[in-house]
Amino acid sequence: EGHKGPLCEVCVEPDSYFSDNELKCIKCQSPTSVLIVLVCILAGGIMVVAAATFFVSKYSAVRASFMNIVSSLSLQAKVKLLVSFCQILSSLKDVYGVQLHDTFTSWMNVFSIFSF
Repeated sequence: EGHKGPLCEVCVEPDSYFSDNELKCIKCQSPTSVLIVLVCILAGGIMVVAAATFFVSKYSAVRASFMNIVSSLSLQAKVKLLVSFCQILSSLKDVYGVQLHDTFTSWMNVFSIFSF
């Protein structure tokens, strides 16, 4: 009911998608709610960067050691690996056809934010 097509996984309503967990069509979130979440995440990130910048600029001795630590960690490579890992985790079922236990996949949905 409410779906058609191959394996009955195509929703009849245009603003809905088929949920593999619930086995039914679910109404899509409004773009406004997604935008609010993204703005909140962005605002939080800006506040963290501003606080770190204020702290580091206030204490020049700390700034020098902080910059040495940051440059020695090679954070860019680690962030790239983390984002790639999260993208693979969020697409295991869709791309590779791997079906994992529901307990594992329920918390893995958090990583879908990294799917571009």
